[in-house]
Amino acid sequence: MQSNLIAGAQRVSRYEFGIKLARAFRIEPKFAPALSASFPTPRPRDCTLDISRAQNILRTRLRGMDEVLAR
Repeated sequence: MQSNLIAGAQRVSRYEFGIKLARAFRIEPKFAPALSASFPTPRPRDCTLDISRAQNILRTRLRGMDEVLAR
């Protein structure tokens, strides 16, 4: 089975995602950001997804994380 995923309209790091999600569920986050410089494997500093094609094709407006969690 193939799964098609798409990102939302708001750019957030994995750390920011975790913080926002924890707070949305009224959980005090108890973790710190992991810095890529601390690991031997090189990683890109920005790996956000370009959703412009999806925005042009879809009839549904892609919402940002803050907007979704506010509901």
